[in-house]
Amino acid sequence: ASGYNEKHNWYIPKSLAKENPMLLSYFGIGGEDKRQMMAEIFKRPTTWGDYCQFVSADNCSTSSVDTAVRAPIDENEAEKYFVEGLFTGNWGNYAVPVIHYFDIAVASDGPGQANGSYGYSAMLEIWAAANATKSPVLM
Repeated sequence: ASGYNEKHNWYIPKSLAKENPMLLSYFGIGGEDKRQMMAEIFKRPTTWGDYCQFVSADNCSTSSVDTAVRAPIDENEAEKYFVEGLFTGNWGNYAVPVIHYFDIAVASDGPGQANGSYGYSAMLEIWAAANATKSPVLM
């Protein structure tokens, strides 16, 4: 027999699971009626460069202890989602809805050209940023 098997894993911070246990099962997050809730809880991660360009009032020219100590110095830094001691991460005020698997109202909107995915190193940075800022993240 041949065929295709696919496995989906969902990872959320323990604090979020305690706060909202319905997120522990796809039964609690699926369906059109959960779309608004999912968009409010799960925000999109912002790169350091985008934060300085679009969110920071002064393009990160002055230090913000809460988010960015300075602006990124090159394109490599600008693409980071978290840099220990320099950028704690930031979350956009919107999530892209609609993943069709189990009718869960979220979608990946990363920089991956083919499927909007995030690379492994970006996922580690996003997880670190979520923990540093105590923000909900779904991976």
